[in-house]
Amino acid sequence: MGEEQQSADAASDPPIAAYNAGAVGWLYRGISVAGILMAVGGVIAEVSIDGEMKSGLWPIAEVPAAIAAGEPSAWTTLGIWILLTGPVLALMSMFFTGIRRRSWSAVILSGIVLTVIILAIPTMSWIQGGV
Repeated sequence: MGEEQQSADAASDPPIAAYNAGAVGWLYRGISVAGILMAVGGVIAEVSIDGEMKSGLWPIAEVPAAIAAGEPSAWTTLGIWILLTGPVLALMSMFFTGIRRRSWSAVILSGIVLTVIILAIPTMSWIQGGV
């Protein structure tokens, strides 16, 4: 592909912000609202059914069994996990879109933040069941 064709393709592409604002923005808002509703609903159910709130979150491996057992605090943990999914998906979209558009600043920025998130996962005690 010649330089003229490549620059013409790049000129016709909308900026990364405009590209991500559509589907990714809608997905991010939808996931965030679902996570908030589940977390708040879990807290309300927990207080109304048990009369108190559990002090921590469920380990992620125990959430499905806790939901099946009817434990309302497990819904709070699941809501928080869903709430965390939105920003991670947006960062992944920014990373891959940056590679596609050769926007290396977007790739570096999103890559650094995703790396920090990945490195922080082992320290989250509520993932592994620690206190």
